[in-house]
Amino acid sequence: MLQTHEVDVCIVGGGPAGLLLGLLLVKQGLQVLVLEQHQDFSREYRGEVLMPRFAKLFDQLNLLSYMETFPHTRLDTFQLRTAKRIVSRIPMSDISKEYPYALWMPQPIFLEALYQKARAFETFEFWFGASARDLLREGNKTVGIMVKKGNDEIAVRSRVTVGADGRTSRTRHLGGFEMAFEQYDFDLLWFSLPRPAGFEHTVQLMFTGERPYIIAPKYPNLIQCGLLTEPGQFADFKKAGIDSLKNILMAGPSEFQEFAKGLKDLTPFFPLQARISQVKNWSKDGLLLIGDAAHTCSPIGAVGVSVALATAAVAADIIPQALSLNDTSAAMLSEVQQLRQADVDQLQAIQRQLSRRLMASRPWMRALMPLLFSVAAQLGILAVVPRKLATYQGAYPISSKLRFD
Repeated sequence: MLQTHEVDVCIVGGGPAGLLLGLLLVKQGLQVLVLEQHQDFSREYRGEVLMPRFAKLFDQLNLLSYMETFPHTRLDTFQLRTAKRIVSRIPMSDISKEYPYALWMPQPIFLEALYQKARAFETFEFWFGASARDLLREGNKTVGIMVKKGNDEIAVRSRVTVGADGRTSRTRHLGGFEMAFEQYDFDLLWFSLPRPAGFEHTVQLMFTGERPYIIAPKYPNLIQCGLLTEPGQFADFKKAGIDSLKNILMAGPSEFQEFAKGLKDLTPFFPLQARISQVKNWSKDGLLLIGDAAHTCSPIGAVGVSVALATAAVAADIIPQALSLNDTSAAMLSEVQQLRQADVDQLQAIQRQLSRRLMASRPWMRALMPLLFSVAAQLGILAVVPRKLATYQGAYPISSKLRFD
């Protein structure tokens, strides 16, 4: 027998954007259900650096001090380097005077923090192991979603359904949303290794003769490294065998040597497609997309999570207004996109330009990059781009009702 369940808002996806939206909505007294297809939060993540724009948003929500009670590392410098030397150091205070640091927080810890805050509200529900099957519709309007939870099929009826299920969003597919654009210039091949003695609390962009790397501390005692590769190159590494990748790492910095020597297979590596994309219209009647489901950022600048959280916070302001007016039309819900469009567009435009430059195909262009960055640092203009990515200069349109006491 088909089960039914009714809520005000059903959120598909229990990641950062989905959980923050759920928390902010239950704070306003709405009945909220969050669906998460995994059984827990313990899985491999990539987006764990939270830039100053995150600190600003969570400070506005009066949640920053709460989040900082959970395990994290503060990063106070951005560095550019080659395999052998530091080319330039940019203090985070040059990027953001107001919040002169980035936070590295493991995403399972981050999600658990939001989850613990939200579950204190009686109107909050969270279903692990629950996946979206199909949308429930009345005419052209979405009125809920069919859910598979264990052996049960459940019809969840909701006044608003929100897709917060990431860059491969099932909700986006079911809703038939049209993409405005998609750019795919590189993959990022993540791996972690023990943190070398003396490794600073810094985010590093490193250039070698092969490809650039992104390196940052990983809580509690690791560094997380990302090798920029051609799109789909991980499949080539699989075919060629571990030695093909081992040789690239051996040509990198000294801290990679022991890790590379001990490699037996590709198990330690996690490929991430660095796609930059945006949905043309983020809303339809009764249905809204947020976070990566609506606008995907590349790893450049480590801003993807922060940007997704900002959209979630704005949605938490608009959805209650829509429900109070009994107007959940695409036009009403599109106010979320109208308020977030300029910021997202600016970020993605910068990332799209940098993405092409970082993957310069000619070896002489790659060899010149450290020199060009060094000159830019000496001229005092190197911090301009990170500042635009890592900070948000305007005021988020968030009402006081979202702030926690």
